[in-house]
Amino acid sequence: MVVNGKFFLVIVFLVAHLIAFPPRDKEIFKQNCLRLLKSSQYSFLTEYFSKYYPNFSQSSDFAFIEKVILQIPFLEQKLKIVNIYLENSQKIDNEVYSLGGQLYLLQEEPQKALGFFKKYKGKFNAFYIGLAQQKMGNFVDAENSFLKIIKTSRNSILNQQIYVLLAEIYLKWDEKEKALQQIKKIKNQDLRDFFHEKVKA
Repeated sequence: MVVNGKFFLVIVFLVAHLIAFPPRDKEIFKQNCLRLLKSSQYSFLTEYFSKYYPNFSQSSDFAFIEKVILQIPFLEQKLKIVNIYLENSQKIDNEVYSLGGQLYLLQEEPQKALGFFKKYKGKFNAFYIGLAQQKMGNFVDAENSFLKIIKTSRNSILNQQIYVLLAEIYLKWDEKEKALQQIKKIKNQDLRDFFHEKVKA
């Protein structure tokens, strides 16, 4: 217990030192972020990022920031860093809108997720928009988004996900024939059995 107590005091001292003294350059800032991440000091990491990221935002490195975000286990802190990045960066990396939108979906905030996905310029943006619409209960808009994708998509993995989502929508509307049309396209037998049971219910 004494060792643990000493270790805790050392961590507190190091964290206090990091936060109190501004990093001289961007590389030191990145190294300090990784130190806080490695020692699981996630709250202090968010505080440190908030305090010093604006000093280096003119040459932001989103690949590094994404790496940090993905290693933080808590959604709230992930989103804080996403928003600090957006508020302070002179040049916004497009991928932040995909990442932020997905995080807001996990946070059960589909309206905010939709706002992010609408700004995302990527090949899956229509899918993400439909997903957020479905989570919001806008099933007509979600159906239209998914059907539009299916007309041109050759991505079998994406299409399989859409068949599942469309089946869910049609079952929500109690349109069992339409649901069955989507269910028969699903390759996963367990999923097909699951939906067949829902159709029977």
